[in-house]
Amino acid sequence: MSLPPSQVRHRLIDLLSGPHVKLSGDGATLAFEGAWWYRGEYTLLPCEQGTQVTYHVYNVATRARWLVPLVNRLYIGFAAATRKGFTETLRSLTR
Repeated sequence: MSLPPSQVRHRLIDLLSGPHVKLSGDGATLAFEGAWWYRGEYTLLPCEQGTQVTYHVYNVATRARWLVPLVNRLYIGFAAATRKGFTETLRSLTR
């Protein structure tokens, strides 16, 4: 992304703002949690083109943790929906 990490971070915060959004101490990771198992983390690193944005989804369930991978496998399209959401988020950050 052709924006510097500080601008991407501010735009992500505006886009994802809510009570479950947390910023790491160094400002390189922006995380948010949802439902009973979901934690999404955006990592922002400087690169020649501006900012490299990486997105990871984590299972943070404290109960029935084993159920999450099973349900996600049964949810046909979960991976595609996650990729589509990430792509749409990147597009909205550059507008």
